[in-house]
Amino acid sequence: MGDRIFRIFNPREPKADPVEKRRAQLRRAQQSYRDRKDKYTKALEAELARVRKNEAGLVSEVQQLRAKVHILTTLLSQNGISSPPEFTNEEVSHSPTLHLDDGSLASEQTQPATRAQAQNDWPLESSSKSANQSSVPSSDVFSLRHHGSRYFKRLRDPVPTATITLSAEPSHKTHLSELDATTVGMEFVLTLERPCLGHVHGNPKKPNEPGGHALTATVQLQSALSLPPIDPQDPKPPSYQNAPAVVLDRLLNLAPSVSEDGDVTPIQAWHYIRHQPHFGGFEIQNLNRLAEKLLVAMKCHGFGAAIQPNIFESTVREILNPVMLMSP
Repeated sequence: MGDRIFRIFNPREPKADPVEKRRAQLRRAQQSYRDRKDKYTKALEAELARVRKNEAGLVSEVQQLRAKVHILTTLLSQNGISSPPEFTNEEVSHSPTLHLDDGSLASEQTQPATRAQAQNDWPLESSSKSANQSSVPSSDVFSLRHHGSRYFKRLRDPVPTATITLSAEPSHKTHLSELDATTVGMEFVLTLERPCLGHVHGNPKKPNEPGGHALTATVQLQSALSLPPIDPQDPKPPSYQNAPAVVLDRLLNLAPSVSEDGDVTPIQAWHYIRHQPHFGGFEIQNLNRLAEKLLVAMKCHGFGAAIQPNIFESTVREILNPVMLMSP
């Protein structure tokens, strides 16, 4: 009855196909859902960037306050004044931090129990050793900041950044136990994220769509340090000068939820290598060879670089397993 009433105004118009009409409704609903999801994801990425920036500022402020408290308690002790029990030197001096070559403290690193146990198993360069070598001239101070270079070559520029102070140019036989694990890990991860540098901020022609790389170390560093956006025409990894060491630990907990079909992200790759029993015995040359091979197989599916688990496992066995077998 109703159809006949309305059809008299255009009797030649064919009756609408109910199936096609339903498909059109579904397409509109799906498009509306995608638009809302993109706006929501974009807002989450912006909020995450803001939180990371605030967190880095708070961590830096806490470290400065800890350093001042340490100085004040030392002065009190030198003048024969006892300090309250809650202001002990142990509380300040035992805080795990990432030291910079300009003497400042980058951040406090909250370490999980497994990481703390791992540090006991893998001897890293002690703070006393670094202190004894602090008199090395600036021309002999090397920094692991050649992203993607063949041997993570160290720059001789005396810039204030996370550095490994050595008395001479390290040879290819340098073991990871002689280097700072956080610095090497940051370099390793940023190297494997290079395939994403050209599009890490999303499509500039679609500013309302999310970038999809908010959980990568590259974007996390930019957010925490308020770095300028990466130029797609000349993509270069961000500098991790003054980078909070806690960034890697944060990403270790987030990486499994963003990898597709069990693919291995750069953070997960470093996490696996870092927790090998013979981590300290690996040579920097072998780590570079591993990074080079993994970089070739790294693919980005819109949410950061990742590698298939079978390729990752076979590459690790090929390069690192011989070293593990030769280790005592």
